[in-house]
Amino acid sequence: MKFTVYVESAAEQDLIEIADFLEEHRMEFGILFFKEYRETLDYLESYPQARPIDHDNLRHIKVGRFSIVLLYQIKAQEVRIYRAVHTSSDYNERIQPPVSVNESDWAEIAYSRKQVREGKVKMISAHEAVQKIKASLKKGK
Repeated sequence: MKFTVYVESAAEQDLIEIADFLEEHRMEFGILFFKEYRETLDYLESYPQARPIDHDNLRHIKVGRFSIVLLYQIKAQEVRIYRAVHTSSDYNERIQPPVSVNESDWAEIAYSRKQVREGKVKMISAHEAVQKIKASLKKGK
């Protein structure tokens, strides 16, 4: 039985940043990374349960020979990939429960990312952001 694999926007952004980084070092690494990423997605379509669930209720799978793992969950017949991270990173800092975001929020996020790149605002961790969102939702009740 085949599963449908969905890649969340945060994971897509991670993958683009990883490929850009690899290509800066050697052009063929970016191409090779995406080839092995595609093979990993093909594997997940058929065998997503092959990887154990970790303490964050997530599974992870390494992308070929690269030190990159995909963090995912299985829901019914769907595989949802939330992030792509380096194996040496702290997964807890990179992944938090998905938050529903509408189109205008995405525009604000894109604008905010530009301001961070330009050094106009300070970037906070995903964990801090989720905590702030939860606190603001509680105040709104």
